[in-house]
Amino acid sequence: VGLAQWLQEFWIASQERKNDVTFKLEDSCLQLEGGLAPGETSAAEFEQRWRKLISAALKKIEVEDLGDMDSAELRAAIPEEDAGGKGMADLLALEQSLSVKVAFC
Repeated sequence: VGLAQWLQEFWIASQERKNDVTFKLEDSCLQLEGGLAPGETSAAEFEQRWRKLISAALKKIEVEDLGDMDSAELRAAIPEEDAGGKGMADLLALEQSLSVKVAFC
């Protein structure tokens, strides 16, 4: 789930713009639609090229397991905003500035 969220947040939009393709992400399943690139002659070549590109993007991701925690309780412990103005909005801003994705799963 976290890998799919990272792709959605930081990778898919740029690939759609650069390559005139469309991605659809449902239940951590990635669907790709687009035309063949110059030099490609079959859907198999198209699929092979995109498998390599997606695999290369996923290799850049570092997953850090925080151990045996209850993700629902952990997420619930982060307020939308506390008295000091901290909370979920800060976490989202930090994700953007560091190009990271926090996944509670």
